[in-house]
Amino acid sequence: MSSNYNAKEIILEVREKLFHTGGKRSLKKIERLWGKGLETYEDVKEMPFYVDYLSKFFNPICDYEKEEDSFYDYDLLFMLIAGSNSSDWSFEYSEENRAFRLVIDVAAGERRIKKYLDDLFLFQLRNMYVIYLEEQINLDLLMREDKKERDILMALRQRRLNDFYRKIDRCMQKKLFLLIQGTPS
Repeated sequence: MSSNYNAKEIILEVREKLFHTGGKRSLKKIERLWGKGLETYEDVKEMPFYVDYLSKFFNPICDYEKEEDSFYDYDLLFMLIAGSNSSDWSFEYSEENRAFRLVIDVAAGERRIKKYLDDLFLFQLRNMYVIYLEEQINLDLLMREDKKERDILMALRQRRLNDFYRKIDRCMQKKLFLLIQGTPS
């Protein structure tokens, strides 16, 4: 992770977005349910949903092909993507690069859009942070407010975690196979 990565800046951008969509009520809800305001967090990793959920997603598969002066914490972005209910993801082995690539699959109306993380521009990565972070905040607040929703969302979280472990297991098997074959991964 680069020293240029500024989680606080992204958190404040999400706060502004939440304010514009839900007004002061949204921000007061965060204070009430989390015990402090969104602007007091220095890092996403301090937030309740990260501690309770996202921290369970890790990436032992790929080292992201990224610019040396990248502004983003790619491991955190992976956690946000893997924990999201709004998109799907996978690792795809590239024979050309001899490396695994993170593929993000998002529904866009009736069709699906498939993007490789390492093909995205910095502004697209920033937008992903904001979108996925806002999603996790909203879901966490909903879970804390409504028991029925909490049960549904907890089941979805567990399904996402089970899916995550299956995908990681398949990729680790592929890595082992490549290692045995003498192919770098």
